Amino acid sequence: MPLNFSFDSRVRSGSALARYATTFPSRQDSSSLHSDFALLISAHDFVTTTADTIRRFFPTETYEIQVRSVEPGNYDVLVRVTGESDIVFLAMIGFDENKQIFAERRLHFSVTLWGGHEQVRTVDIDLRERFGRSRLARIMWWYKAEHGPDYRSITMEPPEPIHDSFYPWIEQPVNDYLNRYLESSASVLFLMGEPGTGKTSLIRHFIYEHQLQALITYEEKLINSDEMFVDFLAQDGDAVLVIEDAESLLGAREIGGNSLMARFLNVSDGLIRMAGKKIIFTTNQNDFRSIDPALVRPGRSFDALRARPLTHEEACRAAADAGMPAPKDRGDITLADLFNPHIRQIEKPGIGIGR
Repeated sequence: MPLNFSFDSRVRSGSALARYATTFPSRQDSSSLHSDFALLISAHDFVTTTADTIRRFFPTETYEIQVRSVEPGNYDVLVRVTGESDIVFLAMIGFDENKQIFAERRLHFSVTLWGGHEQVRTVDIDLRERFGRSRLARIMWWYKAEHGPDYRSITMEPPEPIHDSFYPWIEQPVNDYLNRYLESSASVLFLMGEPGTGKTSLIRHFIYEHQLQALITYEEKLINSDEMFVDFLAQDGDAVLVIEDAESLLGAREIGGNSLMARFLNVSDGLIRMAGKKIIFTTNQNDFRSIDPALVRPGRSFDALRARPLTHEEACRAAADAGMPAPKDRGDITLADLFNPHIRQIEKPGIGIGR
């Protein structure tokens, strides 16, 4: 049975309610179920495979299937009884790229199924068997929208490879250290040091290698709200909350009445603490002396790493591992300057996890 692909231009972007409204007239008993998949596949192929999966449970002699897009970045797979207008089954598919739908990319797919109880259950099982439970590293960038807090989901591309020689101040193999952190019961990791010493690249490597869901924001108002923290705790599987330039946020509660600290304390080791949730704080200063002591107590804080420039000998080893010439300057040098020797430093560069 051929699939009918069409784009409904009458439905404006953002009209999610219009998609749900297609099921409202139904008088059948129904269930709704949500799943997430992270795959290296084109959006078109994922949607087509999902439609083929659904078709297995709806005989072509009785049902017809339509695949449509009502807004960029979303598809619906609709099932109707042949010759009738009522929808008996619906799959709503969203993905984190709204262009190049025919190109194979690393994508995160959000699938919501609606229909009869048994149909939803069996289609969900079949989709999971086909696509598995694989994950890709994903950045969830929170920002302030007109309607309130919102986020953009970005599937992470492979970062530049790193070597142990880039981080001699860790004093052990990088991956061994990060594995210990992920497996530890302690939630908090502090990274301090001047710009260019590799803090961001280390975090990016951690997120990608462990296929984590990472939440970031650069808006203090969002950090002071509950919505982002609730979403972080509700993430399925391992997740990390990254707070960059955090020195102004972590003062002791008795100094200036820091209400934000209560959230960090509860998330890291309070009543609502959940396994697999990590928080990484970074600062361009060389210490966290003003931090609330409760956040750094044993069992809550895993470590406080002090990033530093490389000595000339360390820089030569790092350059050799990266296949680059040794630095000419025999003084200390940051990783950023080592790998970008001809780029002039710009004051307060806007470099972050989500770029």
